[in-house]
Amino acid sequence: MTQWNIVADSSCDDVIEERTDGAVRMARVPFVIRVGERDFPDVPGLPLSAMLDEMERRPADSHTSCPSPGTWYEQFRQGEQTIALTISARVSGSFHSAETAREMLREEEPGRRVFVLNTRSAGPGVSLCAARAAELARRGLPWEEAVRALEEYAAGLHTVFALCSFRNLVQNGRVSRAAGFVAGKLGLWGIGRASPEGEIVSAGRARGPARVLDRLVEDMARQGFRGGRVAISHCQDPEMAAALRDRIRSLWSAARVQIAPAGGLCSYYAERHGLIMAY
Repeated sequence: MTQWNIVADSSCDDVIEERTDGAVRMARVPFVIRVGERDFPDVPGLPLSAMLDEMERRPADSHTSCPSPGTWYEQFRQGEQTIALTISARVSGSFHSAETAREMLREEEPGRRVFVLNTRSAGPGVSLCAARAAELARRGLPWEEAVRALEEYAAGLHTVFALCSFRNLVQNGRVSRAAGFVAGKLGLWGIGRASPEGEIVSAGRARGPARVLDRLVEDMARQGFRGGRVAISHCQDPEMAAALRDRIRSLWSAARVQIAPAGGLCSYYAERHGLIMAY
């Protein structure tokens, strides 16, 4: 059993498969995307293109299911002290499922340490929190200090979305129909962001990919970005993600930008060509 156990749900696009690095273990627990009669567990090897094709053929016949308490519980048992990271509790039941698993473990082993962080983010925001948790663990910080530092880090993150379709977000009640209506109309993209509470709120619209990239870097400047770590997830559009990375680096040379393909859950909600950025 490793000392530190970092477990994220599969809204995290970076922690792809279980791995152990010295005293730090990292793993993911999967959401399941159901399209029609077919289940797509969000695990390594997910046939993402097939899932997206099926979604587009059956636009009104799909939903997602968060990891069960039992799935979280089995992962929590793998470490002496566990940090669990979930997508925003305002858009999914994953946080509450992980909290239930924590109480299940505490009933059996009252001394076992488990902290569940509602990241109030998704995709790259969860990835950045996972990376930060691993850094804190490897520094050998005391438990309480590491948890406090991770909470402060998550509270300072900004998460922004650029989507050319809000269909699945609207269909599943994640945003209002009015807020999602503009995307996909006459080349318009919807720009959204995570509120401090972790809700998805509209931040405007833009026409065409070039203007979308302008709006994203303008937002970073307004939020006071001066350099540091940036994570970008994309749904089958690496060229647009790379163009965003290049714009960021041209404005802030100290920025450290990582790009990752969105996993199954984030691809389901971002849909094809969607971008999610956290910094």
